[in-house]
Amino acid sequence: MELVTGAFLKLLSMALTALPVMAMVLAARLFLRRAPKKYAYGLWAAVGVRLTCPVGLLRTAWSIFNLRPLERMSKYAANVETGFAAQPLPALRPAFAAPAAGAPAVPAVSAAGSAPPARELFLRAGALFWLAGVLALLLWGAVSYLRLQRRVSAAVPQGGGVWVCQGLPTPFLLGFFRPRILIPTGLEDSERLYVLAHERHHLRRRDQWWKLLSCLLLAVYWWNPAAWVCWVLFCRDLEMSCDEAVLRQLGDQVKKGYSRSLVSFALERQVPAVLAFGEHDAVRRVRNVLNWKRETPRAAFLAAAAVVLTAAVCMTNASDKSWVRAANVGDGAALTWMLREPVRSWAVYEDVYENGTLLSSTARVLDGFAEDGTGVSPRRLTAALRADVARAAGSGFGGELHCGFDAGAFTWTTRLPKARYTAAGSVAGPGTDAGSAPRRVFLEGTDETVLYSVLFSARPDGVLTGYDRERGLAGANDTVVQFRLVTSTDAAVGADAAHRPDLAETLFALRTEALETKTAAALLEALSVPEVGTYAAFVEASGGQKGAKILRVEFAREPEDIDPTSPRVDGAMYPAAELLLALAQELEEVQWSYPSREDGYQVLLTVYCGRETADAHARALGYADSRELGRSARGVRDLLSYLGLDGSACRVSASGGEISAAWYPDGQFDFAYDGLPVLVLEETNQLALDPGSGGDTLTAGVDYYRPNGTVERRTQELSRQEDGQFWLHLDRQDPLAEESAVCFIPWEDGKFVFRVQQSVVRHPFTGLLGYNGFWVDHDFMAGVWCIRTYYAQKDGEAPFPIAESFGGDGGKSWTADLDGDGREELICCCVFGGDGHQSVCVYQRRGDGVYRGYLELAGRLPDHEDWGANSTWEEYDPERQVFRIHYAVKDGGDYAVAETSGLDWVVFEAYEPS
Repeated sequence: MELVTGAFLKLLSMALTALPVMAMVLAARLFLRRAPKKYAYGLWAAVGVRLTCPVGLLRTAWSIFNLRPLERMSKYAANVETGFAAQPLPALRPAFAAPAAGAPAVPAVSAAGSAPPARELFLRAGALFWLAGVLALLLWGAVSYLRLQRRVSAAVPQGGGVWVCQGLPTPFLLGFFRPRILIPTGLEDSERLYVLAHERHHLRRRDQWWKLLSCLLLAVYWWNPAAWVCWVLFCRDLEMSCDEAVLRQLGDQVKKGYSRSLVSFALERQVPAVLAFGEHDAVRRVRNVLNWKRETPRAAFLAAAAVVLTAAVCMTNASDKSWVRAANVGDGAALTWMLREPVRSWAVYEDVYENGTLLSSTARVLDGFAEDGTGVSPRRLTAALRADVARAAGSGFGGELHCGFDAGAFTWTTRLPKARYTAAGSVAGPGTDAGSAPRRVFLEGTDETVLYSVLFSARPDGVLTGYDRERGLAGANDTVVQFRLVTSTDAAVGADAAHRPDLAETLFALRTEALETKTAAALLEALSVPEVGTYAAFVEASGGQKGAKILRVEFAREPEDIDPTSPRVDGAMYPAAELLLALAQELEEVQWSYPSREDGYQVLLTVYCGRETADAHARALGYADSRELGRSARGVRDLLSYLGLDGSACRVSASGGEISAAWYPDGQFDFAYDGLPVLVLEETNQLALDPGSGGDTLTAGVDYYRPNGTVERRTQELSRQEDGQFWLHLDRQDPLAEESAVCFIPWEDGKFVFRVQQSVVRHPFTGLLGYNGFWVDHDFMAGVWCIRTYYAQKDGEAPFPIAESFGGDGGKSWTADLDGDGREELICCCVFGGDGHQSVCVYQRRGDGVYRGYLELAGRLPDHEDWGANSTWEEYDPERQVFRIHYAVKDGGDYAVAETSGLDWVVFEAYEPS
C-alpha cells in the first residue's frame, strides 16, 4: 500500500510541476498558430518530459521555475510528494516584518500502533481510486486494440507493408514492431496516393510509438483535466503536421483532393494507440490543409527558435545557485539577490581600507532563514544601499560617509581615515571587470561578494582607479569603503528578525585560516586594543608546528598603572588573545609586552597566552577546542559572553581578572543552582563587578552559608574604583572549606542575584617530605597562573601547609634525594605571574619543621650581566638530577648555561606560607 501511495503522491507532484509547462506550451502554440504544425508537434516533448521524468532535470538560470510564483509552486509540489498536500501555499511576507504571533505549532506525530490520521486514510483512498482508474483505462485500451486486430485478421497483403481489408471506415496504421498500413477496398488511385503518403510519413517519424506513449500518460493522469486537453491537442498537431508533410511532398495542387479524402474518411471517435487517417477533428484539418503555404527561411528560423527557447525554459529546473546583482543608482546601488537553499543566513559587511590595508570590518545588517526556508526578509530581495559622501567646506569631500539600507530602514555614519579627500567615486559589483554592465554574480552556500565600493582619493590631482586587475580596488585607491554580502549555511542568531549585528558577527567576519599582519590589526581594532595604548603588531612563524604563527603586540609606552604589571593592559589583552586564538586557526600563541620597572631597572615585561588556555575555556563552553569555537559566529558570541565582552551583561569576575559569570537583562544564565546562576571560585575571596552604567556607589547584600549550617547576612557599600569596577570582598572563614554565598546586587530596575560557590578540590598524596596529605590549586588570571599549596594532614589536627609552587599549571614538581641522606627533597619549578621569571626552590624536612631553599647565584656565573630578575632563569633536569641556570652575558649574545648538582648552591630558610 505504501508503494501505491508513494507513486500517487509522486504523480501529484509531477502533475503540479507540469502545469506551468503545459501553459507555456499552449502559449507557444498560440504564437506559432500560422507556422507549420511540425513546430507545435515538437513543443509537446516538454510536457512529455515533465510527466514522465521523476528524477531531477538540469538546473539552469533560464528555467521558468526561477520565477517567484513558480518557485513557490515547486516547493509546494515537493511538499505534496512527501505527503504534506494538506498544507496551504505559504504566504509571502513583507521584507523585515516581524513574524506573526500565535503561529500554529507543528502537530505531534501519532504514536506507534495508534489509528492513522484522517489525512493518511484520505491519501490511501485516493491512491486506490487512481489505481482503479489506471487499470480500467489500460484494460479498455487493450481490449479495443485486440478487437481491432481480430477485425482485420482477413486483410490481404499488397506489398510494401500495405494491407487491404473490406469494411474499414478509414485507413490506419496498426502495430508497433511490425506496423501495417491497412486501407479499405475500392480506393481510387488519388486517394490511395494520399493515404499511403500520410501513413508512411507516420512510419518515418515512429509516430505509432509517440501515440502509444501519449495514451499511456493519459491513462496514468486520467484524473487531470489538463492532461486530456494536452492529449487532444497533441493528437491534432501530430495529424496536421503529417498532412502538411504530404502537401510538401505532393505539392499545392493536391489540396482539394486531399481535403475530400479527409472528409470522406472522417471518424466520429478516436481509436486508442492507432494512427487513423480520418481521426482528430477532420474539419480543422481540412481548414489547415486549404490554408497551407510553403514556409519561408525566415519564418522557419523564427519558429525553430521559438521551439528551442520553449524547450530550454520548460525542460529544465530552477537554478539551485544563489545570485546577486548590483547597479549604480545615484549615491548608492540598487541590489537584487536570490538566496536559495542551502543558504541559511546573510549579512552585509562594511570594510574600510586605506592603501590596501583593512582597517575595520563591521557587519551592518543581517537576516536568517528558519528550517522551512522562510525568514523575515524574503529569499528574493530588492533593496537600495545608500552611501552619501559628505561635502567638505569649499571643495572636495569630508571624512564621513552617510549610509543606509532601505530594507529595514537602517542608517549609520562611517568615519573615514582622513578628514578630507579631493575626489570620490563608486563602483557597483565586485569591480573585477573593466566597464562591465551590471550582471549576476553566482554564490555557493557559504560565499561572499562585493556589492558596492566607494572610492576616495587624497591626491592633488584627484585620480581614482575604477579597475585594477592585480591590486583590486582596495589596493589601487587611497581609501575604499566596500560593502560585502556574506552568505552562510549556518543559521543566524537573528533568524527571526533582521537586525544590526553585534561584536560577535563583526569579529567572525574577520576570521581567517592564515593570520596576516593587516588582519591582525583589524581584529585588534575591533577588540578596542588601540584604546589601551600605542602599539605595533607583528605576525611571525612559530618554531613548532608547520604553518603555526605567533602574534606579538609591543606597546610603546610604560602604562600608568604599572606595579610591576599593568592590570589595564593585561585585562584588555587576555580576552583579546583568546578571541584571536579562536578566530585565527593557525595562531598558536599571543605575546604582548610593555615597559616596566623592577628594582629600579627598566625592563620589558612580556606576557604569553597560548592555545592551551583558550582550549580549556572552549571546552568549558561545550566546544572541542578554541578552533571549533571560532568556526561559527555563535561560538564567538559564547566566548564573548564568557569573557563578559558582549556589552549587555553585568560582568562578574574573580580576583585576578577571570571573568566567570554574566547576567543579561532578559535574565538568562548559562548555569543555575537552586534557580540561581552559579559562580564557582577556588580559593578566591573577592569579585569585580561592572554594572556597565549607573552611579559611583553600589549596595551589595551577601548571605553566607557557613560549613556549620548557619546563614549570616551582611551588606556592603561599594564605591566605584578607578578602573570603573566595584570590588566585593567575600569573608571566607575557612580557605579549605566548601562555602557558598548568595549575592544581591541592584542593577537598574531589578536585582542581579547569583550564588557564589566557593569550591575546593583536594588532590591526595602520600610520603611527601614524610607527610601524608593533599594539594590544592588556587586559580588566578583565568587559569593562566595559579598557586599550588601542599597541606599535611595528621589525625585529629587541622591541615597545615608544607610547600608551594606556582606557574601556568601550578608549577612542576619532583622528589629526589639531593644530599644522599636517604630522605627525599621536594623540588618545585616556580613561574612568577608578574614578570614571567622562572626559578627553582627546594623543600627539605628537618627536625624543627620544613625549610625552603633557593639557588644562590651571586659570584658563580662568569660574565653574567645582572640587569634584573629576568637576566637569569632556572630549571631542574630530573633525569640527570642537576639544576640548570640560563643567564645573560655581557657581550649581549645568547644566554649562557651553568649546571650544578646536589645542594651546594642552595641556601635554606624556614618555610613560611605565602
